[in-house]
This record gives sequence, structure tokens and C-alpha cells, in this order.
Amino acid sequence: MLVHSDDPAEHFEKISSNTLDEPVYVTIGRDLKRIGLKISKVMLPRQLGGQDLETMRDWDLWGPLVICFALATLLTITAESHNNDGPLIFSLVFVIVCCGSAAVTINTKLLGGKISIFQGGCLIGYSIFPFFVSSIICLILVNAVSWNTILLRIGITCFCVFWASAATASFVGELVPPQRKVLAVYPLFLFYFVVGWIIILVIGE
Repeated sequence: MLVHSDDPAEHFEKISSNTLDEPVYVTIGRDLKRIGLKISKVMLPRQLGGQDLETMRDWDLWGPLVICFALATLLTITAESHNNDGPLIFSLVFVIVCCGSAAVTINTKLLGGKISIFQGGCLIGYSIFPFFVSSIICLILVNAVSWNTILLRIGITCFCVFWASAATASFVGELVPPQRKVLAVYPLFLFYFVVGWIIILVIGE
């Protein structure tokens, strides 16, 4: 179920009154549409309007979980084909995402913003979708091209770092005072840099 409030208790009350009596496929279909909408906000970063802000505030954890699991699985399979570090990579991806979510929440709150830990996790989870796409592209390049692709893969990953940073900066920048936007976005850039670096190291020649 997708969450429509910062308060989990209020969310479950809404589920009890609005969703328990509807068919399962209706609930799943509605959730998938909202997940697709939020992914589109990340894939097409721009200046957010009021409706876009409300969309991103309407946090859920299904989408981030699926995206994080897909990225971790892809990197794990790749790592297992070269060495035995697959389980370590799988755990590392989830740990980094969890730590990133906590860091975003704490940093935003310290800068005067209003964001819940669930919204921070939702934001970070959706924002790594470009890295999942870049991982697929880099994996295809490594297996389909005979020449060294390291520079090309670095370029693609760096593009995703700036892409994800721009997507989240639009949202986080609206939560903090204008003079503190740089302080709010800087930790996000470092987080995406770490994710990108892991992708480059795991998907090697």
C-alpha cells in the first residue's frame, strides 16, 4: 500500500476505510501508477510545482524497495561472475541507501526543513533509478564491446550522478531556506558519487 501521510497511524486508518474493501488488482494497479509517476519525476528533473511537491511528499516504500533490490541484484550477479563478493555487494547497496536516507532526513531537519524519515527513504530510493539504468547500459557495454569502455562507463555514471542530484535538489531545495540549498544538496551529491563509484568498480572489464 502506498502512504498518503507522514503519520503511519493515520495511513493505516485510511487503509482500513478506503482500500480493504476493494479488489487486490485495483490496489496494485493504483500503486504501480503512482510508482511510475514518481519515477518519471526523477527521470525528468525540473523545477517542481505545487502538485509535483505533493506527489513526492506522498511517500511510499514499495517503489524504493523494488528499485534498490533490482540494483543490488544486478550488481550482485555481476560481482559473482568475477569473484565471491556478491553477498557483500548486495548488503552494501542496502546499507548505503539506508544511511543515505537517514543522512538526508537529519541534514534537512538541521537546516530548518520539514521531512520525515519515510520521505527521505522514498526520495533516495526513487533517485537511484538512473543508476539502475546506467548499470544495465554499462553491463551491456562491457559484454558487447571489444575495446576498453572504462572512460565511457565513467562518463555515463557521472551523468547519472548529476542527473540524480538535479532531481532531488528540486525537491529538497523547496524544503529548506533558499540560502541553505547548497548545504542541503551537497550531501546528496556525495551519496550519489559513492553509488556511482561502486557501480564503476563492480562492473569492470
